Amino acid sequence: MNYSVEIQEFYNDIAGEFAKDWYENDSLLPVLKQFVSLLPRSPKILDLGCGAGYESMRLMQLGADVTGIDYSEEPIKIARLRNPDCRFEKMDFRKIDASIGCFDGIVAIASLIHIPDDELILVFQNIRKVLKESGYVLIVIIEGQGLSDERSFIEHNGKQYKRYFYLHDKDNLSNAACSLGLSFYQTVELPEEHSKHGWKGFIYQAVVTAV
Repeated sequence: MNYSVEIQEFYNDIAGEFAKDWYENDSLLPVLKQFVSLLPRSPKILDLGCGAGYESMRLMQLGADVTGIDYSEEPIKIARLRNPDCRFEKMDFRKIDASIGCFDGIVAIASLIHIPDDELILVFQNIRKVLKESGYVLIVIIEGQGLSDERSFIEHNGKQYKRYFYLHDKDNLSNAACSLGLSFYQTVELPEEHSKHGWKGFIYQAVVTAV
């Protein structure tokens, strides 16, 4: 079984429990407010790896026009049911292009953790294709380097999964981002319940192309 399928199956299996937990947990709301404040009024935002749509919901409540994409079917079903005013598509964000739309902002919260270093360039290339000039990208990852076996292997309902959990550091992210016209903007202070587990947040801005 390839790594994409294993990740997909894990999130299909756990989608209901994630939804139950995270629709009630608004700990990232201050971070989302900070991000939305950088964008135009009623911004178009892409939720990259949206899961069951809980942060998409919060972005919509903050006034955004939200499109969410995820690689697993069950989370998308829940997201559509819970958020009929948002658009959700099952999609591999390593393969997105301009057909999905063009956005003022993109959030990738705990989604690049499944992307190895050698695919970061591809993902940032796709992000840049669908991000407006001077748009912003919020990325939340666990800081470190390489595949984490400790975080990859996980048991749920008596079944063992390898969800291929990759750690990234600011330098790796910034090198990939900057090579494709995204400049580092700022580090985001995450709530303690996230930061104590190693989660870090970074914002990047699209570089305006000189005419």
